[in-house]
Amino acid sequence: MQLITILLVLTTILTFASGISAWAGSKKADKKSSKYFAISMTFGAIWNLAITAFMALKPEDTNIAPFIILGIYIPAMFMDICLMVYCGYQFKIVRAFGLLMAMVAAGMAGLIIYDSSILYSSFTLSHEGNSVALNFNWFYISYAIFYFLITSVIMLSLFIRIRKTRNKNLRNGLLILGAGILITGSFMLCFDVVLPLWNYDLIWIGTMTFTITMVGHYYSILKYRLIQLSSSWLKSLSYVIILITAASIYMLLFYIVFTALFKVSSPSPAIFVLNFLMIAIVLLLLPAMNELSSFVKSLISSETIDIAYVVKKLNVMSTSKVNLNELSGFLADHLHFSYVGILSKNKLYGSEAKQLSTDELKIISSLPEPKRGIWQQFNKSALEITSKNEIKAVAILVDAKGKKIGQLILGKPENKNSLERRELIQLEMLINLTAATIEGKK
Repeated sequence: MQLITILLVLTTILTFASGISAWAGSKKADKKSSKYFAISMTFGAIWNLAITAFMALKPEDTNIAPFIILGIYIPAMFMDICLMVYCGYQFKIVRAFGLLMAMVAAGMAGLIIYDSSILYSSFTLSHEGNSVALNFNWFYISYAIFYFLITSVIMLSLFIRIRKTRNKNLRNGLLILGAGILITGSFMLCFDVVLPLWNYDLIWIGTMTFTITMVGHYYSILKYRLIQLSSSWLKSLSYVIILITAASIYMLLFYIVFTALFKVSSPSPAIFVLNFLMIAIVLLLLPAMNELSSFVKSLISSETIDIAYVVKKLNVMSTSKVNLNELSGFLADHLHFSYVGILSKNKLYGSEAKQLSTDELKIISSLPEPKRGIWQQFNKSALEITSKNEIKAVAILVDAKGKKIGQLILGKPENKNSLERRELIQLEMLINLTAATIEGKK
């Protein structure tokens, strides 16, 4: 039972985070519709949390149990209504029906609050498991019909939108949402409406499938742009959602492996807490581990250049005051040259100290500009200097307007005598990006 509790807490956070991310990150055109998705996810999180709390109640918690039971049945109604309005927001009749159903839900909630016996006759709290004795009467039948009607309107709205849209991405996203809601609706009808009349132990399955559906929909929002989200929210909350999803999957796999290996019904709470802390630490360290892995991979792969890593680092450097000696050292390490120098205003910044005189620097800086590309041709005077100092190539650095801002000096390639055409093209792109980095610094 501890595993279920941990998973339900994680899925509660996941549900709330996905709703808030979709609403707060949406652009103005999608604010109104995404608002209903966020409200639906908020009610879903409350519903999920109430089920979690009820399952964790002890026999002496009889005073708070009635309030938690209300939290199981009332928020779920408004959750479905808001989800219906979100799915069919472009149809006025769906929004009007949503208002009508909200009034019906408010009336049903009022009846439950005024007289809870209309919903259940008693509840049981024990160490073996907690349950509610539901009454199968006209109210409960109305409650089931309420969900059936809303799910039917959701599916009909999505079906019409799928038929009408010509946007392939939108159609795929709506298909994923529709399939998810159809599966979730079936599970909720079975485990949250029908089965609890006889067996209350599996009520948590409905909330779990609902969360899976909403995470799938959030993936659709990201992949198919169902809602236009700003990049800042995508980077922050989306990462949190990924972390929680990974933690949930890990805890489930851990439970399965642990019970299979040690033949016990359930690990102790201390083991669960320890594993949760460990996976949290690992997930938090994951960005740093990925960065370190990319750094090492780029550094040791002397036969090839890790373009993605070098571009990423140059883009980061362009936003800060980069030291040209450090930039030269970085390029030498990751472009795999014995030496890289940046000549700017007759001053040389290098990955290592090069004993070039002022006159020699002037000769290199006065090399004729290339008619095409970035590579400069050596004249007789420059050939003597480059041969003595093991300089293999010099490239011109230009700003966005094509004005010369310096030169990049390259030593010998590591483990190679010459560079292939593909590598020269890659180098040209990276050298132009280096020029943009230096220009950004200035």
